[in-house]
Amino acid sequence: MFMLFAFGVMALLLVLYAALSLTIFAVSIANITQLIVCSIAFIGEVFFINRYFHQFGWDIFTQLGDDANLRKLYGTFQVFVAMIKFDMVYAVLLVVSIFTFFLSL
Repeated sequence: MFMLFAFGVMALLLVLYAALSLTIFAVSIANITQLIVCSIAFIGEVFFINRYFHQFGWDIFTQLGDDANLRKLYGTFQVFVAMIKFDMVYAVLLVVSIFTFFLSL
């Protein structure tokens, strides 16, 4: 669930970047197209995040019941799982970048 919100925030930042690029740089067809595509993607992600959020909440409720403390602990567990996944991805990327750096010498 945390990863869905992280992707939503990332999409919002891309839309803001596209909007700022229109004001900072010269207005061109490429910048306008970038803003339109990022905005459409952001709206789509918000729609799907909302649907997944409600489905995820219902699945958790059917598994754990109405105990608020247990749901809070499960949410914290999901955040830690997402952080471990991000750590693994960045560790692999670091190893690959170091490996390619030493191969290029």
